[in-house]
Amino acid sequence: MMNKIRKLLVAPLLLLFFTSPVLAQDTGIQFVEGKSWQEILALSKKLNKPIFLDCYTVWCAPCKVMAKEVFPLKEVGDFMNPNFINVKLDMEKGEGLDLYKKYKEYIPGFPTFLLFNSNGEIMHQVAGYTVADKFISKMKDGLNENTWIAYSAKYKAGERDWSFLQSYLKLLEDAFQTSVINEVTQEILPKLTIDILSKDTSAYKTFRKYWNTTDGDILFKVLSSPDLYRKNKDTDRDINDWAGRIYGKTVNQYIK
Repeated sequence: MMNKIRKLLVAPLLLLFFTSPVLAQDTGIQFVEGKSWQEILALSKKLNKPIFLDCYTVWCAPCKVMAKEVFPLKEVGDFMNPNFINVKLDMEKGEGLDLYKKYKEYIPGFPTFLLFNSNGEIMHQVAGYTVADKFISKMKDGLNENTWIAYSAKYKAGERDWSFLQSYLKLLEDAFQTSVINEVTQEILPKLTIDILSKDTSAYKTFRKYWNTTDGDILFKVLSSPDLYRKNKDTDRDINDWAGRIYGKTVNQYIK
């Protein structure tokens, strides 16, 4: 009698043991393994699909969380597998290290996620831990060319609409492109006037987010224009706290 009970208990456990790995392989992102980068590029051309590259390191905690909690999700795999050739490489070993040296300017930290076309050109780049729905949304941006790389080309071509600039800076933030953000803000912010801020909400929001100096008179003019900042949903307290941080920074720099 006891032997029959044991068999009844063990059978479901064995079934679970043997079927679980199969299920795990059928869900989440399916990464291509055992191929060189040149073979991956050739596969990209053959299948006419872009390449998704997960740039990780073994010591990177957010990389491990992405691998454990985001990449295995069914909804993530359902989007990524039909649209990309998915690859993951340790950026400190072998071909991963070679690619890191080649594309270092696009890898500000780990994890970084890159999309390549079949010619090995980077189409899109984002960085850092991202929850599943936002991760999928960012990958869709790559397919739709809603990327800081595409925006950079437009910026270099002379696009300076403030709505465009606001979106461009947000994309740069998602990619942790700090040096590019600094270059852009140093070029566009000095051109702001109180008239532009009054007429363009995107210009005002960009000013509020990135202005951090007491140079010039634009800051004083905004502080003296409560109708302007209240129209843009800023309270007196918001403005006072923001201005206090800027003036405090200036004083500390003067003291040093």
